[in-house]
Amino acid sequence: YESENEIIGLCFSFLFVEALKLCVSGGHEVEHRSQVSMPLCLSMLGVAACAAVGTVSSMMYYHKLDQTPKAEMPFGEEAARWIKRSIIIAETAFAMTLAWSLLAFTELQVFRHIPDTLASSRESAVFKVTFALVVSLLVFLAIRSLDLIADMESTGDSIDLVLFSIISALGILVGFSWEQSFHLGLEVIAEEIQLNAAGELIFTLMVASIALVPWAKYILTKQLHLEHERKEMVFKKKEAAFQVSSTHSIMQE
Repeated sequence: YESENEIIGLCFSFLFVEALKLCVSGGHEVEHRSQVSMPLCLSMLGVAACAAVGTVSSMMYYHKLDQTPKAEMPFGEEAARWIKRSIIIAETAFAMTLAWSLLAFTELQVFRHIPDTLASSRESAVFKVTFALVVSLLVFLAIRSLDLIADMESTGDSIDLVLFSIISALGILVGFSWEQSFHLGLEVIAEEIQLNAAGELIFTLMVASIALVPWAKYILTKQLHLEHERKEMVFKKKEAAFQVSSTHSIMQE
């Protein structure tokens, strides 16, 4: 269900942020610097703050529900499973909304301050590349900071899960920011050598085939290894907590 949960959260968050941008901007896409208004920027920051609170709240509640013994739950096991999945979907949607709103705010600020000599439009190649570089730098700093916080002994499992969710959402946005640059580059190449839709598809498949092998060999393998280590660590913590609880109950008897 993990892929389904992420797709639902991704779609909901993207549509929500885009709809909010159109509502605040009066139903028009921001094409000129004069359209970058303070209410639009503040609305993106406000949505990011609310999404951060929602991410923390939903994950804290999920962790509390997950630690509750089945005998003490007010509903059945099947209902608990669906409630947990709903909370995960909500938490994913909140985390992605946080990321999308921050991405929109960053794009507006870069477009607002970039000189006219470099880019006069949001659809120019220079602006797309500059925006992707700025996002990559900011996300790298944010992920590094969150990772250091997650490695601290003072943070519990629930806080770590929140931080990992935010890190995943921010990491996805780096890919989306560079996708805009690559998409524009593909359009330029297709226009220069007069590629049709089938040619663009072949070109895309060639690039994907080149990037897929090192991703699967190095990045995916490392990610699966780290996830396996974390699951083992969480299982050992739960087992130790259960043994302590059992020992305490026996001593009371």
